Amino acid sequence: MKRKRSLILTVLCGLLLLGLLVWRSTPRSLESISEVDFDQAVSVSAYARTWEYHNNESEPLDPVWALYSLENIPSDQEDFAPLLAQFKTIKARPSLTNFLRPWPLSGFSWTGNVAFLEGFVLCEDSVANFTLTDRGELTVGRHLYFITDEEQFNALWEYVTTHGIKNKS
Repeated sequence: MKRKRSLILTVLCGLLLLGLLVWRSTPRSLESISEVDFDQAVSVSAYARTWEYHNNESEPLDPVWALYSLENIPSDQEDFAPLLAQFKTIKARPSLTNFLRPWPLSGFSWTGNVAFLEGFVLCEDSVANFTLTDRGELTVGRHLYFITDEEQFNALWEYVTTHGIKNKS
């Protein structure tokens, strides 16, 4: 009886581990991650920014950044469809740290140059907002994901910096 119980427990643990691995390795679309129907979008926005900063207390926080923005583009303008199509191509895998961190992400711990791309999709009754980094990370709400293809970030970055308005700070 004890041997049978141990075998059942081992099989259940194995199935749980297998399920976790399948969950982790399955890419998801940005649309499914954000739980917003992009086909109902009425406006999109994207902001591409880079900056250099330091987390060392002996050095001041010195952001030097450039911002490119495509703001509040309604569905009847020419940049709407290509930008929304770029958003739809983003696929990502969830991070296992989402299980361990029930609180929102509160910042980044890198030092050096970082490129961020923030996107917003506004629908009639909902909004999706997300942040991508050149380090392959995608944050949606309090969850962290890893994009499956670096070219997804690069193509979106290229589009926003080519078609966006540049602001320098």
